[in-house]
Amino acid sequence: MWSNDSSNSLIVANPVNALSQKSIPSMDGGVYTAWIDSVGSLFVQRVDASGNLLWPVNAPSTEGILVLTRHLTYTYDFGFSVDAENNIIIGIDSGFNDGSSTFDSPGGKALVFKLSPEGAFLFGEEGVVVSPADEIVEQVYCVVTSDNGIVLSWNNDSGEYIRTVKIDANGQQLWGDGKITEPLKMTMPINDLIPDDNGGAILSFIYTTPPFIKAMLGEEAKRELLAQKFTSKGKNAWAQKIITVYTPGSLSNGLTDGVKCPVVDDGAGGAVFAIPAPNPLNSSQIKTYIQHLLSEGQLKYTDIGIAVSTNSVNSDLVPFVSYDVETDTTFALWNATKPNEEQPYLEDDMVVAQMITGSGSRAWSDEGVQLEEWYTNGIGSQPVGMYPFNDGTMAMWIPSRNRTEVENDTIRAAMLNSQGEYTWVTQTVDLKTSATEASSFNSIKNSDNTFAVAAWVDNSTPVRAQNINEDGALGD
Repeated sequence: MWSNDSSNSLIVANPVNALSQKSIPSMDGGVYTAWIDSVGSLFVQRVDASGNLLWPVNAPSTEGILVLTRHLTYTYDFGFSVDAENNIIIGIDSGFNDGSSTFDSPGGKALVFKLSPEGAFLFGEEGVVVSPADEIVEQVYCVVTSDNGIVLSWNNDSGEYIRTVKIDANGQQLWGDGKITEPLKMTMPINDLIPDDNGGAILSFIYTTPPFIKAMLGEEAKRELLAQKFTSKGKNAWAQKIITVYTPGSLSNGLTDGVKCPVVDDGAGGAVFAIPAPNPLNSSQIKTYIQHLLSEGQLKYTDIGIAVSTNSVNSDLVPFVSYDVETDTTFALWNATKPNEEQPYLEDDMVVAQMITGSGSRAWSDEGVQLEEWYTNGIGSQPVGMYPFNDGTMAMWIPSRNRTEVENDTIRAAMLNSQGEYTWVTQTVDLKTSATEASSFNSIKNSDNTFAVAAWVDNSTPVRAQNINEDGALGD
């Protein structure tokens, strides 16, 4: 059952050591959770809307269901999605061994697993291999399309190209060996993969200007955000084929190396991005910009998008973004940082929320709503999630804390109305108060729109989860 005690949340899994976890909403109001243990093996668990563990079916336990056994020195992330029949889809690399090590390396083949709500392996216990026999893959991304097919994307091991494939609900390849995205054959890591509204998907990736162009122009390489949309048949949906969602101005080199841009689908064949990028007027300041890529490939907002804040000092980091289809409204939550006024070598930080209207206006002042007080020289606040609920939005975050309190992460939530005002009597509610470290955290809103869930790896051992209802109450 879901706990009503923020110091003792639901234990979803209890491995010896969990490297990561990922949770997604199930179609029946509950949660699916997958985790990778200390040697890279993958497990899954199903939790119903009341917080009961359901797997294995005959004897539910925190051991869950073992999907893939691996023995890796380190791991890539994996793709995790759910289809219209409440089956879960997992895209993951198999791992491989070149014969020189006891442990395997991440990469190898791209595998797809499909499990029914009863825990049956619908693609067989070995899964389906979707990559060519001679290809070594990196992280596998996967999404379920509106026609209940599955689109998967991955970089090859050198990062020179991206392969995107589609399989049907039975695991059969629909696009042959897939579609290759290969502009100028340079490093181009995937940013994300999201479904469109017509059986296709939108692939976004970070593109770095090739070295030979850099040398010709006498400039440093620039990192841009690009996107490509595939139809259900694997054709390019846009005449331009690839759209530049973000390109830097002359004063900066673009996106910070390794930083990704959160993206969500808009329910109409397009995508909404939150782009943490240098301020064109001050390259040392990172601002987050909202850009809406419409279904036909046009950018809704001019230049580099709508800044979530116009503050000329603060940087806007690690944003979380969500989109309300009914109101054409975008919500953003981020960590704001600035130099301390009295001791400039120290840094202040806090968490801030903003609502962007469909016309591109900042609804909650030009600087957003401050959800915490400034904290000096601590471990920075971290957004966990932000989702529309009826006329408001629920934000979840880890507040800043003292550097000596590494293992003391609180997870906090607040409900804001359309004016950015608190709606709960207590203003904020803590989902997690145990004096433990929260790593590999994420959040979901359940499919019934009745509560949100935060999930995390707790002190590297159990995977825990806590729900919070629309009224701010924990548990049922």
